[in-house]
Amino acid sequence: MKKNKTLFETKVFYTFVILVVAVILFFGLIYSKMTFDILYEEALDNAKADIYSVDANLETMLLSIERETLYFIVNENYQTAISVSETNETRKFQNAMALSAMLNTLIAPQSTWESVFYYYDGEKSVSSYKDYSQEFWKENEEKIALFEKSSDKSRWWIMGNGGEDAVLSFVKKVYTYYGEYKGILEVNMPCNNLADRLAAAGKEGMYIFFTDSEGRVLSSTVEDGNGYIGDFLNLDDTKNTILRIENERAPIRTVAVIDKKYFRKSSNAIFPVVAGLVFILIFAVVLLVDYLSKRLSEPIVNIENVVKMVSDGRRDVRVTKIPKGELGELSLRINEMIKNIDRLIGENAEVERQKRVLEMNYIQMQINPHFLYNALESVCGMIAISENKAAIHMISSISSFYRGILKNSGCFIPLKQEIRIVNMYLEIMKLRYPNLFTYQISLDDEVMDVRMIKLVLQPVVENCIVHGFRDKKRSDYLIIIEGGEEKEDAWEIVIKDNGCGMELDEMRKIQEYIQGQESYDSERSFALYNVNRRLKLHFGDEYGIFLHSDAGEGMEVGIRVPFVKMGEGEDVQTIGGG
Repeated sequence: MKKNKTLFETKVFYTFVILVVAVILFFGLIYSKMTFDILYEEALDNAKADIYSVDANLETMLLSIERETLYFIVNENYQTAISVSETNETRKFQNAMALSAMLNTLIAPQSTWESVFYYYDGEKSVSSYKDYSQEFWKENEEKIALFEKSSDKSRWWIMGNGGEDAVLSFVKKVYTYYGEYKGILEVNMPCNNLADRLAAAGKEGMYIFFTDSEGRVLSSTVEDGNGYIGDFLNLDDTKNTILRIENERAPIRTVAVIDKKYFRKSSNAIFPVVAGLVFILIFAVVLLVDYLSKRLSEPIVNIENVVKMVSDGRRDVRVTKIPKGELGELSLRINEMIKNIDRLIGENAEVERQKRVLEMNYIQMQINPHFLYNALESVCGMIAISENKAAIHMISSISSFYRGILKNSGCFIPLKQEIRIVNMYLEIMKLRYPNLFTYQISLDDEVMDVRMIKLVLQPVVENCIVHGFRDKKRSDYLIIIEGGEEKEDAWEIVIKDNGCGMELDEMRKIQEYIQGQESYDSERSFALYNVNRRLKLHFGDEYGIFLHSDAGEGMEVGIRVPFVKMGEGEDVQTIGGG
């Protein structure tokens, strides 16, 4: 009977099949794309060669026109005709006719030229020409006037709106042998004649044509009913590859449009080969993955079953069949992990018990009866001596203090709220002990949002007043709360006083006690132990309280906490919430 695949084996099989098939398809597509790009670049290079050949052919034609006009201008008869200044009307007419004859002689051997003009002294001589429109003459005269004022010696331009009416013109300023300016010679040819330069260009799916600088078609290898290409340039660029070359002499652009289907046709032959190769590879991969999934499944399924039983609450199970290699190492580690779970569960129960005790101490500290009793006794004393306003002020301060610490059950508050609680407490104590002490709080605004455990500072400040300021006849006691050392992600807030301090031996014992290293029966150390334990419980062993004191020179308490602002890091815990 054939064994059915396990769920894990099935997952391994399909995962590897999908992954490898995806990789094969990916590289198949890359190979196809690279092959297509190579063929595309080869076809594109051929198209570029054609369009550069057309532009070079156009350049040759333009250069020949410039050369012909130059030969004509330096001709001795032409120089004689333009150098003579006649005042007699008859001689002027004869001279103009002679110039026209020379212009006809110039245009006669040129099959592509249409007309030649010569502008001089407000006059113009023309060769045989067709009947140009008034718009042509107006545009031409405006261009001639601008050219005459410019510093250019020669210039090319196009007149008309494209198509069969467009005219390509070359103008050149004329000078005598002695450098005297005499006029402007203009050669005109219809842009339709440029088609001769395109006759040998273009391949299957490729069209070449000339446009002006604004994109209007002048001549093309394809024609519509009007003899020119019309709106052919508006074709979709996603379906065509368009090449453009700007001529350096004339405002003519050589444009080639190649249908992308032409490129694809040459690369279609590679796809059957790639598809066949991909199919063979996929078939081989399916067979290989099926074999490997069977080999891998048995030891992993055994491990999976043991893990499931442990997650259901059984801790007496172990992986019995230990395979070789990494899976064997994993099996041994799982057995060790199950053994450690028993131990950790017992330890965790003890930690939870200690945490509940600390939380009870925390709640008890929030409603410290000794402070309340002493404060109420002070109020009674004020009322007895008729200091009613001071008594009312103190009762109000006590109310604000307890409202602040009992406002919500959250363990964490921003430092600014903790400072507000300390402020209220100090103001109450100043009412109880007038002129006994002053205090300073020097903390930057940027630390006021640091996350603190509620009632961490107040017990330390209370120690300063109750135990540090023993001599109540003094009036120069001082409490300073300021920022301390910053190191990586940790930060200290320091509370200093100039009270009686403590002996080095006593301070060492208290330090060891609050660190949980030994017991020490001291009312002064209980609050410090409580605060230190809460800090370590919530933040870790690297945080807590650090003491420094010299007998008679005051006390310094550093409280190290993570530099994490409210809203960052772990979720805020609440009393009893763990």
